[in-house]
Amino acid sequence: MSESVSTNRPARTKWTPSELAARWGISESRVLYWIHTGQLRAIDAADDPATVPDCRVDIADVVLFEDEREIQPIDARRAGRAR
Repeated sequence: MSESVSTNRPARTKWTPSELAARWGISESRVLYWIHTGQLRAIDAADDPATVPDCRVDIADVVLFEDEREIQPIDARRAGRAR
């Protein structure tokens, strides 16, 4: 009997700025802004670091970024109208 070859691919662990922009429904330039200002952690996957960066964002950093930006409900006790 021959061995079967698994067609399962390993789970992706890195996303491109354009993939994240599509996920969040925003522009790629906004994602790149967050990367360049340090708000969203990324690595440079370019072959030559002296060239234009080829950013990749780890899924764990995406989860952390989304958690930090999660909108919290307003405390019902303090939600009264301002007078």
